[in-house]
Amino acid sequence: MSWFRSRKKEEARVRKTKEIIQDIESGKSIEDTTNESSSSKILKLDLTPENIIGRRKEEEIDLTNDIPWNNWLTNQKVKTPEDLDHVINLSCKEILGENFNINDPFPDLNIKFKFVKRLQAKSGYPISDYELTILRTPMEFKDYYLENIISGKLLQFNEKEPNAIYLTQKSFTQPNIRVVERISSKVQKEKFNSILQEVENLKKREARDEIQRLRS
Repeated sequence: MSWFRSRKKEEARVRKTKEIIQDIESGKSIEDTTNESSSSKILKLDLTPENIIGRRKEEEIDLTNDIPWNNWLTNQKVKTPEDLDHVINLSCKEILGENFNINDPFPDLNIKFKFVKRLQAKSGYPISDYELTILRTPMEFKDYYLENIISGKLLQFNEKEPNAIYLTQKSFTQPNIRVVERISSKVQKEKFNSILQEVENLKKREARDEIQRLRS
């Protein structure tokens, strides 16, 4: 009976994790009782749930709260010519000085770049590299803003979308090319509502005519 008790204790003995890890790292061989052709095998640890000690706690970390975002464009975008005049004059004063004429060309590219960067930041609208290259004076930048931004022209389409092209009849001089001007969403909605109303009137008229026919 003592032999059975000792055998049971030996089978019930649970090895410490440290011992198992040391055997795995050293590549220690142990007896393989399941394979008759081989008397030993390399000890390996299967990645099963019962062999994993402890539980990893998954924490959701919101990194956006810790990132210092650089919002260089103001949220208060220019909407009127008066606001644009204020932004242009303020940018000229800060970069070009008090006595600079708005119609004079920029002294050099460095001053021009600083002015355009300040103008974009204060107006809330970025300027393309093409316009930055061809425009030479603060007055030309003002005219560009008035024609394309204050007028709402650039707000009619989204440049991030594919095929976002804005064309007018002025873009072509050929007599055989006709450009259908862009219709605003407001006009489209009014036209659509009028079509729905016309369809509803036709349905009512048909129903009224059918009732008259049945009565007669």
